[in-house]
Amino acid sequence: MLRLGHRSHLKSLCVFVFLLLPLATAQATLIYDNAEGWRITGSDNDDGSPASVVVHPGPRDVLLIEITKVFVGRPDKYGYLPAIFLNFTQVNPDASTASRIVILDEDIQNNTACDWIDFHWYLFGYGKARFNRAATFPSDYKSPDDNFDLTPFSGRSWSTEGTGPGQVEALNAFSGVVSKGDAFTPGGGPNGGELVIDVDLTTARPGFCFILKELPTVPEPATLALVTIGAALLIRRRRIT
Repeated sequence: MLRLGHRSHLKSLCVFVFLLLPLATAQATLIYDNAEGWRITGSDNDDGSPASVVVHPGPRDVLLIEITKVFVGRPDKYGYLPAIFLNFTQVNPDASTASRIVILDEDIQNNTACDWIDFHWYLFGYGKARFNRAATFPSDYKSPDDNFDLTPFSGRSWSTEGTGPGQVEALNAFSGVVSKGDAFTPGGGPNGGELVIDVDLTTARPGFCFILKELPTVPEPATLALVTIGAALLIRRRRIT
């Protein structure tokens, strides 16, 4: 839909294996036993960052939720902070299970010691669950308020890795900063846009599960070093002149 134009997106693809590792190691905690046919379990990351979900009433075939997440901890050598993810497991028959999951809003708190330069949503749908890109970011002919608001990030892109059941989709937000201690609230409020996931229940086996994983990244050490050196040279030049 949009071209990749940011270093972090390419970096995300290069460390695809890294993205998979926490899925096998993190401990899941029950959030909802049955929300429109889905059991929702969340995972604290390795540093104890919590996640919670609020479910709103809606049409029978749609699950409307809001998500709250708090990121803590320190980045690894690649600039990645520990991720937080949600598991959605089908517990009802197809006829009584929502085939669309709509994220109305998110409240994401940066309680790390670093500023964030981008943010990523990864969907492990196993060929059955997909981001609905057109519903998340409608045509420009519609009001901008229809879009899933990513402020303070002004750039966005979709990307995929792998093929078939192993394909992972990603929504990437970039060109902005979430300062340490600040909140990032994608969505746009009760009348704003939504992040939409569609599930093909007709081909999914009983007990089907998909995973939504989220994480920010911070400037790489080399980038921070260049910024620091540049600032020092500018100060020195001013003193000389």
